[in-house]
Amino acid sequence: MTRTSLSRVVRDPRSGEVHVPHEPVTIVSTTRNLDRILLKVQWQSGGNCMVFPDDVKDIPLFSATD
Repeated sequence: MTRTSLSRVVRDPRSGEVHVPHEPVTIVSTTRNLDRILLKVQWQSGGNCMVFPDDVKDIPLFSATD
């Protein structure tokens, strides 16, 4: 797992909670779906969500898994 922070405002579609830039998140996993890379992140306040790589900053090199 890798810790990073958000680069823009992200809304969690399940809870409706809005997460602001610079909020710390943990990247739990990466997934490739329909030629897009998605990141599963865990919020600091709990819960998790799928986001696009552009939504987080300072992503270390990673390889998407199927």
